[in-house]
Amino acid sequence: MKKLISMLTAALFAVPFMVSAHPGHGEEDPQSLLHWLKNPEHSIPLVLAIAAIAYLVVRLNRNRQSKASRK
Repeated sequence: MKKLISMLTAALFAVPFMVSAHPGHGEEDPQSLLHWLKNPEHSIPLVLAIAAIAYLVVRLNRNRQSKASRK
C-alpha cells in the first residue's frame, strides 16, 4: 500500500510539469487561481488529484477503524 501511495504521489506531482507548456500560457497570469480553474488542462487533473486523495484518505481511515474494532 505504501508503494502505491508513493507512486500516486509522484504521478500527481508530475502532472503540472506535463501541462506547463500548453498554448495559452501567455494570455493570462499562469500563477493566478483563475488560470488553474478556467483551463481544462489544469482543472481536470486538479479535480482528479483531489478525488484520488480523498479516496485514499477515506480508505485508510476505514482500514484503521476496522483494525481497531478487531482488537
